[in-house]
Amino acid sequence: MKMPLSYLKCSLVGDACVGKTHLTKVFVGEKGDDEYTPTIFENYYGETICRGKPTSISIYDLPGQHDFNQMRKFALKDSNVVIICYDVQKRKSFDNVKSVWIPEIRQFLGKSVPIILVGILSSNMKHRSVSRREAIEVTSQMLIRDYFEIYGDDNVEISCLFSYIASIAKKSTKRNLSFLKRLFVK
Repeated sequence: MKMPLSYLKCSLVGDACVGKTHLTKVFVGEKGDDEYTPTIFENYYGETICRGKPTSISIYDLPGQHDFNQMRKFALKDSNVVIICYDVQKRKSFDNVKSVWIPEIRQFLGKSVPIILVGILSSNMKHRSVSRREAIEVTSQMLIRDYFEIYGDDNVEISCLFSYIASIAKKSTKRNLSFLKRLFVK
């Protein structure tokens, strides 16, 4: 197997019990747990292809409990991209995107790191508390890079999400490096 030519750090945040860990485990090929176990901090490694080149993604699965904001501050450092997850059936998890997660990310990272909002759907979903239209509006209002809705068990959708994330993280990193070169190289 070829070694990845580039490496990216992606951090996942969102309320507890919305599906962040399951989403990550599906991407890296691990079996998900049937029972919910709160995450304190997990680091996973996955690979995707970005612009024809293998790319390694280090995924920091961060705790959703609000008591861990200092740990998240440390873990978010040096992220190339941040994914905010919410459960489309849990209104509170969506409301916290605006009131908790965006402010925390902006406080710790500023506005230069791309943020992706992901609404997680369940194959046995009975109702929907947040419409797609409302999520797209919040994406625009809060200057979030993009919005996805994905089924937590759909390998193809999840792989596409992480390929997209790799491409925007690389663009963002390249743009930031270009800016630094203009500042410091004469």
